[in-house]
Amino acid sequence: MARSSSSRVLPLVVAAVAAAVAGIASAQVQLEEVTVTARKRAESLQEIPMSVTAFTAESIEARGIRNVQDVIKYTPGLSFDKGFAPQDTRPNIRGLPTTRGRPPVGMLLDGIDISSESIATAGGSSLMNLKLVDVERIEVVKGPQSALYGRVAFGGAINYISKKPQFDKVDGTASLDVATDGLYEARGAVNLPVSDSAAWRLNGIYSKFDGFFKNEISGAKLGGWDTKGVAAALRFKPADAADFTLRLSYSDDKAEPRPSFYYGQAVAGRNTTLNLPANAVGLRLGVNQSGAPLPASIRYPQLGEAQNGGKVYLSVDPLTGKDYEGGKLKTTIASLVGDVDLGFAKLSSWTGYTDATALSRADADFYAAPAAAVKVPVVGNYEPLSAAQVTDIATKAKQLSQEIRIGRLEGEGFRWAVGALYWKEDYSSVNASLFISGFSRNAPIPAATFPAGWSAAAEIVARGTIPGDLNYRNTRHTSGYLIAEYDITPQLQASGEIRYGREKFEYLFGRAVSPNVSATGAVLPATLPGVTFSPSSSTNYSAPKFTLNYKPEKDFLLYGSVSKGVKPAGFLNVGVVLDVNDAKYKPEILWNYEGGFKTSWMNDRLRLNGAYFHMKYTDRINQLLVPDSRSPQGTSTLVVNTGEAKVDGFELEMAAGLTEHVTLSGAYTYLDPKFVDSRVPSVAPLTIAGSGNCTVGTVGPQTVCFTDTNGKQLEQSAKNALVATLAYDTELSDGWRMNGELSAQYRSKRFISPDNRIWLPSITNVDAQVRFNKDNYAVTVYVTNLLDQDKVTSAQSYGDPFIAFPVSPPVLAYTTYPSDPRQFGLRLNYKF
Repeated sequence: MARSSSSRVLPLVVAAVAAAVAGIASAQVQLEEVTVTARKRAESLQEIPMSVTAFTAESIEARGIRNVQDVIKYTPGLSFDKGFAPQDTRPNIRGLPTTRGRPPVGMLLDGIDISSESIATAGGSSLMNLKLVDVERIEVVKGPQSALYGRVAFGGAINYISKKPQFDKVDGTASLDVATDGLYEARGAVNLPVSDSAAWRLNGIYSKFDGFFKNEISGAKLGGWDTKGVAAALRFKPADAADFTLRLSYSDDKAEPRPSFYYGQAVAGRNTTLNLPANAVGLRLGVNQSGAPLPASIRYPQLGEAQNGGKVYLSVDPLTGKDYEGGKLKTTIASLVGDVDLGFAKLSSWTGYTDATALSRADADFYAAPAAAVKVPVVGNYEPLSAAQVTDIATKAKQLSQEIRIGRLEGEGFRWAVGALYWKEDYSSVNASLFISGFSRNAPIPAATFPAGWSAAAEIVARGTIPGDLNYRNTRHTSGYLIAEYDITPQLQASGEIRYGREKFEYLFGRAVSPNVSATGAVLPATLPGVTFSPSSSTNYSAPKFTLNYKPEKDFLLYGSVSKGVKPAGFLNVGVVLDVNDAKYKPEILWNYEGGFKTSWMNDRLRLNGAYFHMKYTDRINQLLVPDSRSPQGTSTLVVNTGEAKVDGFELEMAAGLTEHVTLSGAYTYLDPKFVDSRVPSVAPLTIAGSGNCTVGTVGPQTVCFTDTNGKQLEQSAKNALVATLAYDTELSDGWRMNGELSAQYRSKRFISPDNRIWLPSITNVDAQVRFNKDNYAVTVYVTNLLDQDKVTSAQSYGDPFIAFPVSPPVLAYTTYPSDPRQFGLRLNYKF
């Protein structure tokens, strides 16, 4: 009988803990105490009754953490997938995926919500890709935290806390990071006191990277970036009881297209045939059973473990002859954060403003061929393929946030706080993306209509720049919240918190389809002239949390909690929509039941923490691709809230001072994320074949197959994730110290879709570094991906444009994204 992945990994965790306990009995070193503000007050990480992973300024600097991907590398149970476009960012926390709709993870900067949601593509927008500059601490909070973190903490939140100006001295930092494949990064910061009640902090960053991979079509590097950013913060105390920090930052990011590998019908050996269930073959589905008989099989991309495709082939922009631009993001963020001590309570305020503009332009079919002589519709050397998909999306986002709170959350006995939040976002998108296919998606075009030498790339050149379609989403959120805590005894504490909110959306989006079908069958998805949808929705909701924690001893905390997360109702603007109601969805609901412990042993030389949780996820958004004769593409999308999923899991954390010089730390997360009541109505052969089952039924006038994924694993979720770090610290001669660190991260396989037919492989990554420091200087030599593993780390599926007669759409394809190869680097740090 095969052993489960948890039964293989868990003994390793237990063995590591046993080894740590055996080695620390005689150690004289104490572990560093970490202070966090996860509950809106300064507390020891070991004292708070919730699961939190924290990164201090020292660990951020030592590990070179520069973005959210680096944070996630050291946080088991949290993953981050990036699609082909910078705005297609998909965080996953405790098994909750971001396939469609708002991500389950909130993103905050100094306690202010900067989260968003993309238009036209999935994901959490480009704002999740910001470079981290001058950060004092990073806190990852797991589980619904609506009262503390506002509108977006459905399954958890990531909060970046910036360094504050200090009044006491002039100081600063400078760092330089150089690494193989053209990585160069310079950072600097300076603290400038003006008086004993005012101080400035200024910082800047320049980062450049050439990329690891080459596009075989253009010969140019892919995956590089160029980032510039500056920030200024003014801290001032207008009175002894008042403390405010005003911060303004600006960044300019450019990112090249990501290297990727196509798996679909255009490449031999990267596709297969998938049979429909026997009872579905020959069925006529649709309105009054008007559909064509279901086939016995369909074409499908390669099944099983997703692979690294080797060389990268991406189309160049036929208008320039060079690689597509990739992504650009310019962001301005301003904030004013402060509090006033009123004596009986503290009055706190968080004011935030974000202005971001982004452009994404990239090859979206993920396949290419070298240029050749073509004749139609223009003569020249162009890519001789009959299909092309190009993403061309320009977005603007403006956010305004104001939160105010009054309360007393310190001291003994009864603690309380009440607060209110107003948050708004105006998000607009001009979508000039296009789809060109060498045949009609509705009916076969006689072969005579395909002139010899016709090229989709040449068609793009002939048409030139096309106008984009305006889409927008305006969000208005208002909420109030209450927090109450009471010490029942000196050891037993009860707390409750609740947020009452109202969220309203107003949209503008069109039918992402065009009647403009060329003589060769090319289709451009511009909106129908003058035809747009302007729906709106609003949701009133409450999101409570109740916690009971017991501390029988100074270094022993037990806690249990029940919490609720809510994603409001709305409309999903991703894909072809022919009826506005096809894009409408209801609220998604998450209930989390959690129990945990935090302990310190042997005079704080050993820490063991753990938590068990059960999550019930209902009315999850699902987007279906269905045949539709009204669409020139032959398909449209339907958004539905389907069924229920559950996640059972546990987390273990350990840190141990093995000797005066050696520290071992580790964290392990086990998840069992399953669909438990997920029946999806479908008339699409693709969905029916993928699910492998069909129960015939009706939805209104339509005859459908009800397909289910019950018992299958939620997509993008790993059952096992482990991070382990071994650190060595010793004093050398002449005042020098040496710090060495070896870190390993493991993540088990993840399925890319609910049917569980294709999966990402399990991955083990190892990083190593040696750091030498003396007085104000530090020199670090490091290597990432020490073992040079080359497995793919992410994938996404889409409709395959490379379909030959007589295959009927839709046919699925997917693209995979590789790991970054081994990289050697040198990091220099100076403090003054």
